[in-house]
Amino acid sequence: MKRSFVSAVRQAGIEDFTFHDFRHTFNTNAYRNGVPIPTFMAIIGHKSLSMFKRYTTISPQDLKEAVSKISSR
Repeated sequence: MKRSFVSAVRQAGIEDFTFHDFRHTFNTNAYRNGVPIPTFMAIIGHKSLSMFKRYTTISPQDLKEAVSKISSR
């Protein structure tokens, strides 16, 4: 599987991408779509909040959206 993945990434012309990057993408997308943290921690197998934080990207746009949700109440 690793050889196929590396080959596909190379053929697609993608640089600096690893299979492990899918884990970051899953966490970030689950977070942005409102999946409760304990739920997707269980799905991906994280046992601690520090692992959740390591794999979840929170962008400036995420922060703006959160503030606007709070402000609109």
